[in-house]
Amino acid sequence: MQLGSPVGYIQIARKEYWSIPPMNNDNIARISNLKEELAQITEPTYPTELWPQIKSWIAKATPVIRRDWPDFLDDFQTVAVEPKGAGIMFMSTDFTISNDERLRVWKIDVREAKEIQQNILNFLDGLKSLAPIDVNVGDLDEVLRLCKRFQIFAQQLKVRERGRTPLEIEDEYDIQYLFLALLRLHFDDVRKEEWTPSYAGSSSRMDFLLKRQKFVLEIKKTRDSLASDKQVGDQLIIDIERYAQHPDCQTLICFVYDPTSLLDNPKGLEQDLSGKREQINVMVIISPSA
Repeated sequence: MQLGSPVGYIQIARKEYWSIPPMNNDNIARISNLKEELAQITEPTYPTELWPQIKSWIAKATPVIRRDWPDFLDDFQTVAVEPKGAGIMFMSTDFTISNDERLRVWKIDVREAKEIQQNILNFLDGLKSLAPIDVNVGDLDEVLRLCKRFQIFAQQLKVRERGRTPLEIEDEYDIQYLFLALLRLHFDDVRKEEWTPSYAGSSSRMDFLLKRQKFVLEIKKTRDSLASDKQVGDQLIIDIERYAQHPDCQTLICFVYDPTSLLDNPKGLEQDLSGKREQINVMVIISPSA
């Protein structure tokens, strides 16, 4: 296998069209999340620690591929196979190589780990390329990327030269103000504060609606009065039930900005509330991630 070879795409190309499983925003979103997590795995302080991180990601991704993309599980396992690494033999005192295989230590260097990582990323791109046009894969990826990388954007706003006052994000209204500008860089039709149908005797306004994509984006920011996992979870459950009534909401993206890490278990909250709920696809993104 050559470094950088598009193994993922080669594996995908072997499948016939009839074997492709049904696809929807839900399983495409899971693939997008997995790809984002894998792409964020970078070289650690000690080079030999890179592969264990990738291996842990593979363990997490395998059941998702098995459920959502069963026809491609064998291909995924081929692409994600653990490399043999470089063999290091321990020598005996007379400088001869010991035949005891128990003394053989295998280490996977950074080059090999990065090659496997890139091949898996290619493979996931290949899966996503099979999606029908109306799944809006690229658009969903774009919104998720904005949410997950918002902390980088916010930190940069604090850096200003020539003695100018930095821009500080104090509440949800500041985030909405900035997010509207970011969304309009990528989407032509972004509707702000659309009314939702009456739910439990009252109506409210959603933060943003991308009407063509049928995405709704709800933004929250943790604070003293919204600092626990239960408080955030309860609010999101109400939002999910409310927005499910809107005819243009097929995918609800709930972005929770937690800059001071008030939440105890953000990953657990994301996993508990994301998925198919009330007949819509729900994606909960908490940033920065723990």
